[in-house]
Amino acid sequence: MAGWVHTIFQGNTNLETVTCNYCGSTQYTQLFTLPDYLLERSDIWATLVQCNDCGLIYQNPRPTPMEMLAHYPSEYNEHISVRKNNRLLNWAANYGLRKRTKYVTRHKHVGRVLDIGCATGRFLDTLTPFGDWELYGVEPSPYAAKIARQNTLLTIYEGVLESTHFPNDYFDVITMWDVLEHVHNPLMTLQEIARILKPDGILVFRVPNYDSTQRKQFGKYWAGYEPPRHLYVFSPKILSQMLEKTNLTMIDWTTKSSNYLTFVLSIRFVLTGKGIKRTTREQILQWLNHPISRLAFAPFFYVGGIFEKGPLLVVTAQRQV
Repeated sequence: MAGWVHTIFQGNTNLETVTCNYCGSTQYTQLFTLPDYLLERSDIWATLVQCNDCGLIYQNPRPTPMEMLAHYPSEYNEHISVRKNNRLLNWAANYGLRKRTKYVTRHKHVGRVLDIGCATGRFLDTLTPFGDWELYGVEPSPYAAKIARQNTLLTIYEGVLESTHFPNDYFDVITMWDVLEHVHNPLMTLQEIARILKPDGILVFRVPNYDSTQRKQFGKYWAGYEPPRHLYVFSPKILSQMLEKTNLTMIDWTTKSSNYLTFVLSIRFVLTGKGIKRTTREQILQWLNHPISRLAFAPFFYVGGIFEKGPLLVVTAQRQV
């Protein structure tokens, strides 16, 4: 496995320096040092670098796995969860979940499904009526896993994928929605997926797209960076190479997914980074989240998706046989 890890200490924070996870190179170019825009923590910083040999974007140095837990506090769950009393956001979230199911059902309608980083199980729950499924989830958050277990149709494991020890050739479908960029060793995660995926099974996952137009427009404020939780940022090219290295083959990819939501989050990061007062930020974001605003901007994001320059990359892959 490419890469080594060296733990260092910076103040009260445990950090580790690493080599490139794909090619093992120690040579990189520093891109940005950024605060935590999402949780508005100006005392938390992350440094993003780009490998000089293969081009992979990664955080270096970065929090250790144990230290990383501090960057997913209850406030983080509040930001990524849909408020039950917000009908518009709830509708948008449900619409997005239904779109995700189509990436699966175009290939499979029956079998054993694993959602890695399943959170409270909403995607698995949405997938239920669209096939004959045996549904599994893996979730590191005890709080989210407990909620997911309330659905008796789901089998939920608390922890990370590598700790579950599933049998070889076990799953027909494996999904990861906005997860791979968070893991400390993407290559190892992909290798484990290849081991437990059936020869005719599919892997569907979504990550931020480094080649996106929004990344170029927003620069350091682009939501795809989301420091310090996003440890990696992938391009279609590097993802294809990583999949091949782990006995998987990319069979399809698209960027027609959640373009507007990523745009709004990037706007929020700009407003936070520029020090715009909270009341003004909330007014602007409320206007941007209104259905009329979404409809007005829709043509621009549709064009970006057509040319595969959207901010999020949805990949479908199969195990090599």
